[in-house]
Amino acid sequence: MTVPCDYTVSGGVVTATPLQPLPYGTLIKCLITPALRGKHNERLDKDYSWQFRTVPDELKVTAVIPPDGTSADINIELEADFSHSINPATITADSFTVNTVDPPEELTVKSTIPGHGAENISPDIELSAEFSHDINADTVTADSFIVETPVIKKTRKRRKNPDG
Repeated sequence: MTVPCDYTVSGGVVTATPLQPLPYGTLIKCLITPALRGKHNERLDKDYSWQFRTVPDELKVTAVIPPDGTSADINIELEADFSHSINPATITADSFTVNTVDPPEELTVKSTIPGHGAENISPDIELSAEFSHDINADTVTADSFIVETPVIKKTRKRRKNPDG
C-alpha cells in the first residue's frame, strides 16, 4: 500500500513527510525511481530503495518526574511521559498507583555548634545543629530543641564531731 506524503526539496535533499502517522510495528519500504531527476535533468541509473520497521505498538514510559532514585520535595507533582498519547479513561487508581515503599528515613544530627564536649565557650554563642534532612520549622519549639544548664547539686559538708 502506498503511503500518501508531502514532498519538499532543499538543494540535493528530498524529504517525504507522511500525511498520517505510519502504522506501528510495520516494515516500511521507501523507493526512489529514475523518474526523479536532478536540477539539470540528471537521472538515477536504477531504482534505489531502503526499508525500516516502525516501533512496536506498545506503550513505553519515556521519562518520569522526579527521576528514579532521586530525592524530591514532599509536595511534588508526579509525572510520567509516554511514547504514545494516553486514553484519559484508562487512568485509574489501578493503572497509575503511588505507594510508599520504605518508612521515612530517620532524622539524624550531623553536627552541632559548639561541638559535643566543647569547653570555655563564650556565653553569647549561637547554638546550632545540622540535620540529615530539612527541618519543618513549625516543629522547632522550646520542647523540641531544649537548651539547659546542668543542675549542680550542692552537698553539705558534714562536720566531724570533735567528741567523736
